[in-house]
Amino acid sequence: SEYAESGAAVNAAVAQAREESPMGITCAVADLVEACKAVVANGGAVLAAPQVGTYMPSIIPDEPMDTPRLAINRAVVSDPNGYTIELHETADLKSERAIKSLVYSVTDLEEAVEFYTEKMGMTLHRKRSLLPLEPAIAAFLSYGDSEEAGTLLELRYNFGMKKIDVGPYGCQVAIASSDVAKAVDMVGKDQVVLEQGEQEGVGSDVATVDGPSGLHLILIDELEHTMACL
Repeated sequence: SEYAESGAAVNAAVAQAREESPMGITCAVADLVEACKAVVANGGAVLAAPQVGTYMPSIIPDEPMDTPRLAINRAVVSDPNGYTIELHETADLKSERAIKSLVYSVTDLEEAVEFYTEKMGMTLHRKRSLLPLEPAIAAFLSYGDSEEAGTLLELRYNFGMKKIDVGPYGCQVAIASSDVAKAVDMVGKDQVVLEQGEQEGVGSDVATVDGPSGLHLILIDELEHTMACL
């Protein structure tokens, strides 16, 4: 294959991307080789060619060590602006899961999981070590009933990471809420970055709060968000 190379290159590319930015995305594609060709044809670049990697049994839910390892064919690409994206080949690709996960690095995984489950109302679906592919452990959360229900928030702790550099513009993610005021109360007034109200270019009922490891959460009125998408 024109993309055949060591799986170590994929691991290195992912690690480099996490060093450059604590935030990234993982996208599901039906054909990894064709997806890489399309990236190049549209001005992007393949940073690490397709290679199968295997993951150890998960910690949550607790899987026995003799559980068959999860094998994923993956690659790392960048868009024309240089934004790094991890691609996973998925046989039963569903359109609602084209973006498989939003990845964010944290310095304290347990603290971050507690914040998103207790204060943001998410469900923890899985926690697994990423060894031997990466020196990291990841937790996968969402507002869905299962991992397959939609895009996941993947919190990733790289062993030894003590500080997150969010860069000059910071990192933000928007979350639609049925009650912005109640969501702010759950997070805590001391975590508010921008008070609830109108934010130009965003909406009329919006609040921005501080999440773990420097991630800003933009809480948007769910109805207003839905109407804006119509």
